[in-house]
Amino acid sequence: MAERIGRLVGENVIVLSLLVIVVFFGLVSESFFSLNTLSTLLNQLPALTVVAIGMTLVLISGGIDLSVGSVLALSAGVIGVCMASLGMTLPVAACIGIMAGTLAGFANGW
Repeated sequence: MAERIGRLVGENVIVLSLLVIVVFFGLVSESFFSLNTLSTLLNQLPALTVVAIGMTLVLISGGIDLSVGSVLALSAGVIGVCMASLGMTLPVAACIGIMAGTLAGFANGW
């Protein structure tokens, strides 16, 4: 029985660690379980998903590339400048940001 529990804990140590961290911060901070915190986390998921997919493709191809996050930041910066300073609409700024990211990735890969 003890061996089975030990194996179960060993297989789920990351999940258990995450649960301990969530419970700890939920008890220590009064705003941890607020809608504002949930909204902030959900707003960060799309960018993290893009980076995770990019890194997955890099790792599948057999390479290690730390520039994936930098290219994402460059693309986001280009989109922000296009919208805020140049007054472009989101679809136009997004296309320019994607082109900037593509060019940076191409130059880095070359």
